[in-house]
Amino acid sequence: MFGGLRDGKLLRTGRALQVSLRTRRALQVSLRTGRALQVSLRTGRALQVSLRTRRALQVSLRTGRALQVSLRTRLELLKQLFVLFLAVWM
Repeated sequence: MFGGLRDGKLLRTGRALQVSLRTRRALQVSLRTGRALQVSLRTGRALQVSLRTRRALQVSLRTGRALQVSLRTRLELLKQLFVLFLAVWM
């Protein structure tokens, strides 16, 4: 499953994807897969990722520069969180 943002527009594939844009730096992505995955970019320095499913998910976020997150397992989440944090920090 892959969901993406282009110019504030939502690309839907497969299952329902809800995207709420609050500010240029703050956005919330909610993937509905029977369980909820929420990725929150609050500021350029603060990032919160909450994974409640072990299914393979891909989220593509565009916030000035392209970010791609691949969430597979809880261990993989830690690796991806670190990579995403570096991408947001830079």
